[in-house]
Amino acid sequence: MILRILRNPIYAGSYVYGRRHVVVQIENGMLKKSTRRWPEGAYEVLIPGHHEGYVSQEIFECVQHMLSNNASRMEGSQGPSKLGIGLLTGLLRCARCGRKLRVNYTGTPRLVRYTCDQAQMNSGTGTCIQFGGTAIDASVSRELVRVLTPAAIEAAAEVAQQQSRREKTELESSRLEVEAAR
Repeated sequence: MILRILRNPIYAGSYVYGRRHVVVQIENGMLKKSTRRWPEGAYEVLIPGHHEGYVSQEIFECVQHMLSNNASRMEGSQGPSKLGIGLLTGLLRCARCGRKLRVNYTGTPRLVRYTCDQAQMNSGTGTCIQFGGTAIDASVSRELVRVLTPAAIEAAAEVAQQQSRREKTELESSRLEVEAAR
């Protein structure tokens, strides 16, 4: 549902009609109907700036670019970040082809290994790069702890408290407005 909202140009203030069309096919002697989405901009009606959008057109286009890069089924897409114990999962990219490195877990205990198999999958020419992730993850962890000094952590906590107070004030203000309107 959220993806449908993010992909809808109405979100950016554009009026749109005809984003999808019905495709009719005969498979095994049976009529099969399916709905397909037209490519972006190939809609029957598109009126940019029709109404005030929730986001600007620039932000909407940026979101569309991010969504297309994260679509793992599309040819040439970068694919979504995955979850796992690897600290740098989804953040590292291959220096040769630019794709996100895949994370493998091997052995007991589970050891992290970062790999780019794109060349092998596409042309059978072998792995672009691969390396053990345990030492790199540990090094990045040490650096994060060094950079995130207690003063920085206290400052972040203070900002979070200020935001919480601001939200409470706004909520109380809204509650008073509702009571006054009754």
